[in-house]
Amino acid sequence: EILAELKKVEEQLLAGGTRVEEICEWVPEYGRWMVESTPKRPYAGLAGVLDVEPQLQLRRVRLKAALRPEEVAPTLTHFPLLGVGDFSAPAFAPQGPVLQSMFVPDEVVFTHPRFPTLARNIRARRGGNVGIWRPKLKDTQSVQAEHAP
Repeated sequence: EILAELKKVEEQLLAGGTRVEEICEWVPEYGRWMVESTPKRPYAGLAGVLDVEPQLQLRRVRLKAALRPEEVAPTLTHFPLLGVGDFSAPAFAPQGPVLQSMFVPDEVVFTHPRFPTLARNIRARRGGNVGIWRPKLKDTQSVQAEHAP
């Protein structure tokens, strides 16, 4: 829902005469909670390196402006507690036909066909789901899960 708003802002800025170097591209990412942004035009040579940080700051400002007051856009390398209990709002049940995950519902994946296809191809290449089992505490008293891969 935010992608359409971000794209509209960029179109209006471009139509209003904003330099193309200041225009951003906004595209969906694998997870529905994610957005990806890139410059509209690639950076030009070595001098373009100087444009990277200002462009990142510009994209962050535009993203924040599109959020509702109660929303934040954290920059994370991972999703803390993904798949633990009711981690999404609204909550969805895991083990859907796309991800076939014991922990994560299909609803977290963006609906573009390439993302469910990516999940299916990874599962096919690996011969099953990605194993994410890890003991919380490994000692003589820990019980190993029977259904771990």
